[in-house]
Amino acid sequence: MVESPVPPPPSARRATRAAIVLAAGHDAASRDLLTRPLGDSTVAQLALANVRALVPADRIVVVVAPGETTLRDLLGEPGEAVDDDAVDRADRPG
Repeated sequence: MVESPVPPPPSARRATRAAIVLAAGHDAASRDLLTRPLGDSTVAQLALANVRALVPADRIVVVVAPGETTLRDLLGEPGEAVDDDAVDRADRPG
C-alpha cells in the first residue's frame, strides 16, 4: 500500500496563494457601497481584511475603477492596485 504524501504545513500553503479583489464596481453607486461603514470599518476594508488573513499582501491585486482615489486611500497598500481599464486592455488582442 502506498502512503499519501504529507501535506505541507499551513504556512507553506499560504505562500502559494494569491488573490484578485474586484473593487471597480460597474457604477458610482456600486463603488459608493464599498466605502460605507460596516461596524468599525467599511465594506471594502472588511473584505480586504478577510483576504489578508489568507494571502500575503504582496500576492494581492485590487482592481479599482479608473481614476479611483477614495478606495486606494481607504485601503492603503494591500499589494498592488490596478485600474480596470488596464485589465480590459490586457484582455484585448493586438
